[in-house]
Amino acid sequence: MRALSAVEMLQAWELGLAQSPLLRPLALLAAASERSIEEAAALSIGERDACLLALREWTFGSDLAGLVRCEQCGDTIEISLRTDDLRIQADEGPWGAARLSVAGFDVEYRVPNSLDLLDIQTLTPGTARERLLRRCVSDVRRDGIVVDVAQLPPDALASVVAMMATADPQGDLQLAIDCPHCNLSTETPFDVGAFFWDEIHAWARRLLREVHVLAAAYSWREADILAMSAWRRRFYLGCIGA
Repeated sequence: MRALSAVEMLQAWELGLAQSPLLRPLALLAAASERSIEEAAALSIGERDACLLALREWTFGSDLAGLVRCEQCGDTIEISLRTDDLRIQADEGPWGAARLSVAGFDVEYRVPNSLDLLDIQTLTPGTARERLLRRCVSDVRRDGIVVDVAQLPPDALASVVAMMATADPQGDLQLAIDCPHCNLSTETPFDVGAFFWDEIHAWARRLLREVHVLAAAYSWREADILAMSAWRRRFYLGCIGA
């Protein structure tokens, strides 16, 4: 994987606009890793988010700032983070098929990926959980006999889900939030892909406006303006009072 130029980032952003929100950050990742969007979607959620964190760091630096709404009092909380704060060290895999013996059952499973999330995104929570398990649990046997995943008792299912989370911890990133207004301490999920895409979307629109202003003032081509460094573009914008 590598950092993207301004032109490449704009092209990935334009491609992402035609995708569903879940696939948009994968357009960025695909461009940086020379994969197709479908190949990027096959990465585990944790692998995907680790790559997106690295790409975000190369693009905008290590510092992140955002807003979170307190679920108790509704006030807005400002958060400041660094990319290293969001990285979770994990053992290697298993991202492919793995087996677990629990409560008399032998279970073959894999960790979820973006293709799985696409398949369940319109379902109710209960139905989505069942569909996700059926996608990620490929084989269940008891005494060597194949049984349906629905026959797994709750404690066995909980063990399988826990093993998935242990194998791919980056895929379920939670931020500890302390509300200064009502003193509520809670955890909230952090979607690396959605956060990075929102930043790219704002950056792309701002950059295209700069291109428009400079092209109108100097009759320069878009390609020439985009080839400039951000510092040079700001200098020329300052010269025309923009």
